[in-house]
Amino acid sequence: MIIKRLSLRNFKKFRDETIGFEPGLNVIKGPNEAGKSTIHAALRMALFAKPTATGQEVKQAKSWKAEEMFAVELDVAVCGGEYRISKDFAARKGALSGGGAVDSVTDPDCIQKRLGEWLGCPNEKFFRSTVCVDQDEVAGWDAGEMARHLQKVVAGGDVAAREALKRLTGALQKLRVGLDRPAVNPGRIKQTQDRLRRLRELRETVAGQVARVTEAQKTATECGERLETIAADLDTKTELLEKNRKARELDSEIAALEKEFAKRQQAKESHGRVESLTRQEDSFPAGVRDERRVAALVDQQSRLDEKRQMAERMRREAAQAPQPVRPSLLIAAAGVVILIAGVVAGYTMTPGVYVVALVGAALVIFGLAPYVTSGRRSVAAETSGVAAVETEIEADASALASALAAAGVASADEATTRLAELREVRTRREKAEGELGGVTAGKTWEQFEAETRGLAPQIEQKKEVAASLAGSRLEPLEYERLQSEVKKLAAARQECEKRITEADYAIANTEADPDELARIDDETAELSETLELLDRRRRVYEAAMEGIELAERETMETATEVLQETVGARVSEMTNGRYSDVQVDEEDLSMSVRSDEKGDWVSVDTDLSRATRDQFYLSARFGLIGQLCGEAKPPLLLDDPFVTFDADRLERTMALLKKMAAERQILLFTCHDEYGRFADHTLDLSATEMGDSA
Repeated sequence: MIIKRLSLRNFKKFRDETIGFEPGLNVIKGPNEAGKSTIHAALRMALFAKPTATGQEVKQAKSWKAEEMFAVELDVAVCGGEYRISKDFAARKGALSGGGAVDSVTDPDCIQKRLGEWLGCPNEKFFRSTVCVDQDEVAGWDAGEMARHLQKVVAGGDVAAREALKRLTGALQKLRVGLDRPAVNPGRIKQTQDRLRRLRELRETVAGQVARVTEAQKTATECGERLETIAADLDTKTELLEKNRKARELDSEIAALEKEFAKRQQAKESHGRVESLTRQEDSFPAGVRDERRVAALVDQQSRLDEKRQMAERMRREAAQAPQPVRPSLLIAAAGVVILIAGVVAGYTMTPGVYVVALVGAALVIFGLAPYVTSGRRSVAAETSGVAAVETEIEADASALASALAAAGVASADEATTRLAELREVRTRREKAEGELGGVTAGKTWEQFEAETRGLAPQIEQKKEVAASLAGSRLEPLEYERLQSEVKKLAAARQECEKRITEADYAIANTEADPDELARIDDETAELSETLELLDRRRRVYEAAMEGIELAERETMETATEVLQETVGARVSEMTNGRYSDVQVDEEDLSMSVRSDEKGDWVSVDTDLSRATRDQFYLSARFGLIGQLCGEAKPPLLLDDPFVTFDADRLERTMALLKKMAAERQILLFTCHDEYGRFADHTLDLSATEMGDSA
């Protein structure tokens, strides 16, 4: 048999994949988790699993999140004809077509029989133990175990023949316990005989009570039929109601997304305003943007204005200051009075009286002299203070002018005005940023824009789903009517279930269950059949034990001859002639080899290195395929069994495989690259997109 093509759907990591193979040596390589073991398992499923199987291995083969079970399809070439094996585990159907036949074979047993003939392997266990060699199988056993493993291979993948014979002996003894003499724990035959006797006694008691539950059974049957009708109608209407509920939810979600999209568009405008206000803020002079510098300018201007006001006030005070009143003014006043009196007296009386006027004049001069001198000193002092203040004013004005020029403004008032404008711009920017931050929620603008761009596809996707439900949409009144109908149907179903429960309760609490008699009859028939099968099994065990002993002798003799003929030649090729003379013990298939180094025969199982022991084991496995599979040539499946080989051993082993591949197809699964140069066909899982859809 040549495997040409393997197609997989929903099989583990392969959602939909087709894999091609060629005659000769096929190397399937790839890293761990690339799919090698999956392909290996798929081939076994295609060849041996029934599409109606529901075991754990079948369930675990389904792709994760896949809605349906998997399907496998295998194209093979056998005896010049081409065939296709199809197994759909979702539809639970299989077919074998091709080879010139008009109709496909669909009966699972017929398909399996045909495949068993082509492969020379009647079942999967035989197939795996015969033509499948795994890395764990080679690397998983210690020295002294090779012969036992070869016995398992010869036995078709089950226990070795002697172990099987031992198990049969134990099973037969266990089965017969209690038949010859009483036993505390009798065997199954005795247990079945005792149970049959008790059932026949019980039936006589139950038979007279069956009529009491007939009416309850009738009620349960009628309600059950009505319940089926209600359930079918309820399922249909519930499905329609669920579609409408989903459509309404989608409408709400679409509206919410569109609202969010509009809000984000407004946020985009706010972002534009922030950028514009930021540029406007950056356009203000640097001096204005520094509030401390503006405050310093205002302070300089204020101090300068204060000094100017002070100078002006000093000038006014110097000009308008009143003369101080002193005691000498009284003397001057008295002198004036005396002067006037003397002049008047001299004019009216006698000239000699003018002397009095002179005395008054002298008093006037004496009283006014201090005042005149003091006034002159005060004016000079005031004039000197104003000059000092004006000097400070000139220096401060020059410093202020330099500071204003550095700040980029003409005056402190302009700086204050521009600062107020800057604060207004800054306030507007901060407000816009606050509004924007409330929408972006701490995300960068790039993240926010990316999310915004993702909203439109979401809206369109939901609209597409909503459109797919358009054919099921109901008007509001129809929707309400459907809700009411679903509630009524649910209530009717509940009523039926209640009546069935009541009927079941009546049946369960009646002394005689109407089904009990039927159960007793069924169990009696089943136990009678079981007893017959157990007795037949006893006879089969006895015959099998005799047959196994004979078959073991014949099989071991044949296997010994095959291994004696084939292992030596193959090992000689793999070891470059170092070992060629091999002896095989027909009792347990243990092997000895002639060692030139020791000049004697040594045990392959215990005296040779691990890698050499592996070479002998593989040579034996390859040699036994012909004996076990007969004329059929099934493909050989190797799962990286050469990990213990050095480069030289690997080179010679692969050369041997190339020779074998000329007669039968070989599939070598590996994670190493060095096998590619020996391959007739290479499937590189790491270089393909296999499994990306999984």
